[in-house]
Amino acid sequence: TLTITAGATTATASFTPSDDSLYDATSNETAIISIANVSGGNALESGDQSVTLTITDNETAPTVTLASSSSSVAEDGGTSTLTAPLSNATYADVTVALGAVGTATSGTDYSYTSSITISAGSTTGTSVLTATADDIFDAASNETAIISISSVSGGSATESGTQSKTVTITDAESAPTVTLAASDTTITEGASAETITATLSGKTYADVAIAINTSGTATEGSDYSAISDITISAGSTTGTASFGITDDSVYEGSETAVVSIGSVSGGGASAAGSGTSATITLAD
Repeated sequence: TLTITAGATTATASFTPSDDSLYDATSNETAIISIANVSGGNALESGDQSVTLTITDNETAPTVTLASSSSSVAEDGGTSTLTAPLSNATYADVTVALGAVGTATSGTDYSYTSSITISAGSTTGTSVLTATADDIFDAASNETAIISISSVSGGSATESGTQSKTVTITDAESAPTVTLAASDTTITEGASAETITATLSGKTYADVAIAINTSGTATEGSDYSAISDITISAGSTTGTASFGITDDSVYEGSETAVVSIGSVSGGGASAAGSGTSATITLAD
C-alpha cells in the first residue's frame, strides 16, 4: 500500500527479489504489480495501471555427476553406495537412470537400484550396489560392475559429460582342488562294482574333467574292467566312475589296483597335494 500524503504528488515502495539457491523452471520470472484500488482525496486510477518486473535467475541449469563410496567390494554381501550429486538444486525432481555392464552380471553377481531420484530442492540421491554371496569359484577371481548414467530427466538437469563408476567384486572362493576316494579298500572277485569318487574342495563355474590313470599289481581290462574318466559338472562337487572286478577261476592271491588322477582340466581346478589316488585290494 502506498500513501501519497496531502499536498504531495508521489509515494514509493521497494521491491526486493529473494536470493535463493534454486534453479527456477524458467530462467526469467515476472512480477506484475498493479493498482488494486485508490481512495482518498477524490483521486482515481488513470485507466488500468501495472508495472511488469522481470527477475533474472542467478542459478544455471544443474548437471549430474556420479560417485561411489567404494571401488572394491567383497563378494559375500559387500556394498558400495552410488551417489548422484547435482551441481545445484532445482525446481523439480530429477530422475537419473543407471545402466550396468562389466564382467559381473547384474541380478546374479550383484544387485542395485537402476534409478536414482533427486527430490526437488535437494542436491543428491543414492543407489546401493550389493554383491551377491555365492559358493562358486568364478572364472575370474575379480569381476567388475561398471555403472553409468544412461539418462537424466526432470528439473532441466543434464549429465555432466559421460559419467561411470567401476566397482570390483572380489571372489570369496579360491580355485578348487580334486581328491579321489574308493567306496571300498578291499573287494573280492565277483563282488558288486567298486565306485571311485572325485571330490572338489569347492564348486566352480565350469565342468571339471579328471583323467584317470591306473597302476598296481592288478591289470585294468583283465583283473577289473576299464575305468572311465570322471566329469564333475559346473556347480557340483562330486563325480563318480564305477568298475567291476573280474571273477576268474585262477588262483592269484590278492592283487592291488591303484587308481590315480592323471590330469585335471576346467573350472580352474587342480589336483590336490594329497589324496589324489586310491588303492583297492582285490581279494582272490
